[in-house]
Amino acid sequence: MERLLLVILPCYKSSRTHTLVGKPIRDGYSVSVLSGWGLVYLALQAHNLSGHIVIQASSTKFVKPVISDIKSQSVFVSVQQREKFLARYRRKGIARIKLTSRICCADELCVVFSGAYVVHR
Repeated sequence: MERLLLVILPCYKSSRTHTLVGKPIRDGYSVSVLSGWGLVYLALQAHNLSGHIVIQASSTKFVKPVISDIKSQSVFVSVQQREKFLARYRRKGIARIKLTSRICCADELCVVFSGAYVVHR
């Protein structure tokens, strides 16, 4: 079963600053939310589960300017984290998990997104 999901959004740089600004930065937030959501969705699907996935809370830390395509990678901390989350969902019909997404450009960390996702029936 997958522990990682990578979502890529091609972007164009500003000809003046050579960085991504405005709408592309908002797109980076959206791609980060989507990569975490998608990771939760795939975990549920792999175990023949379904539910409503919502983002409960989030924070974003901008480390460096984004200067190329947005590549947001979400990962479960461990197999145990994922399995505990799925077991709770099976038992209670609701579960919460914290995931981190990272946006990197040229293998350098640019943005760190942390989100709490809740799944309920």
